Amino acid sequence: MSGEKPKEFKWQGGPAHKSVKKVLAGLTFGRSDCGRNKDVMVLGRIEVDPTVKSENGYVFYPNYYSQPTIIKKKIQKLQEIGILCERSYSNIRFMGYTEELEKSLAAEDRQKEEAFKQWQQDQQQQNGESKPEKKEKESVNTTGLEIQIIAYSDKAIAVIGDTKPIAGKLQEIGGRFNSHLSCGPGWIFSKKREKTVRDLLSA
Repeated sequence: MSGEKPKEFKWQGGPAHKSVKKVLAGLTFGRSDCGRNKDVMVLGRIEVDPTVKSENGYVFYPNYYSQPTIIKKKIQKLQEIGILCERSYSNIRFMGYTEELEKSLAAEDRQKEEAFKQWQQDQQQQNGESKPEKKEKESVNTTGLEIQIIAYSDKAIAVIGDTKPIAGKLQEIGGRFNSHLSCGPGWIFSKKREKTVRDLLSA
């Protein structure tokens, strides 16, 4: 159908997020389900595999490195930008972020949140709206969904698990989906919004 497309908020990302994305090169850290690193956060990839049953439709596959020189170079590149990791058998194990990198990522997340709020205000002014329209509270059915809220950093929480059915609501309350979280794909929120998130999930 022809017509004007709805405007979307776009964010290029700050230097810290860009450096993390570049060094990961499409990979992410996730929890291994098998092998000698079972239940350990290792580097790998997330794929949609219709042949494997999973709660959210995604499957995490750890990366296995057979050559010591290759795994050494990868670890070195990760550590250079502030991702702490080590070799664990044939995998790369995630240990955490340096304090500097963690602060930079948190600061850029705040910048994005502020930019999004400003963008919303600009759109309302362009549309002749002085105040955002009040929407009636809609109930969210989370029965049967396995969703977890975890402390991702000192200033952020992550919502992981079967979030697809309520993805729209999570976005409405300020959530940002990120498939490259150290705990696996999920939604990142400022810790200030923890009560709002818990109220949504308990509705």
